[in-house]
Amino acid sequence: MTKKTVTDLTAVFLAEKVLPRIKNLKSFICDLSRTKVTGKSLKAFAQANLASQKNLETFRFNVTQATFKQEEVSQFLSVIPNVKDLLLGFGETNLTDQGLEAFSTNVLPYLNRLERFELGFQYSKVTDVGIQKVLVNLPSNITNLLIGMNSLKITDVSMEGFLNERLPSLKKLQELRFGLTETKLSKDVKNQISQWREKVVRDNDIQKEVTPFIQPQGESSAQ
Repeated sequence: MTKKTVTDLTAVFLAEKVLPRIKNLKSFICDLSRTKVTGKSLKAFAQANLASQKNLETFRFNVTQATFKQEEVSQFLSVIPNVKDLLLGFGETNLTDQGLEAFSTNVLPYLNRLERFELGFQYSKVTDVGIQKVLVNLPSNITNLLIGMNSLKITDVSMEGFLNERLPSLKKLQELRFGLTETKLSKDVKNQISQWREKVVRDNDIQKEVTPFIQPQGESSAQ
């Protein structure tokens, strides 16, 4: 089976027939990027209620290039489990601020176990409003923050409340990587992000390259 042959039928079967039979799930990694899945699959995974899996520590879900309605992605994001490692790949989709609204304000701030957080928004329809709400509502325990925002129509407004307030409060941060190519961010803001990234590396005495699970186009850091 190749990715091009994977449809909602496959994804829904996994969500409805397979997942309910697994009682002690610790890690869930589902790469449906560049397949033919739609919002029907998102709804099925939302109804699978993975949040009830008390031992779940890793949740990685990638639907790059999928098509869906905003209410479908909103429903899916509203039941994201409280895990340590969370990846959400929505690059090259029609995701908008509306689809992120409930997650940013009602779910994300309460993910108090979250340490590694990776988001793929590149080439989507998310704007300043959506990015800003995600960034200012980040939980405090995050150690690794990676967000692909390449080719988004975002400006310096997206970073308001983050660079000067929320970012300095993330005391456990060990890694900071933003994909910001082909955005409307000013050189000054990009430099601030780069300086913060260097500070994080310096403070933690680390220097390592990370290969993201999401494979955004363009650079993966703000240079």
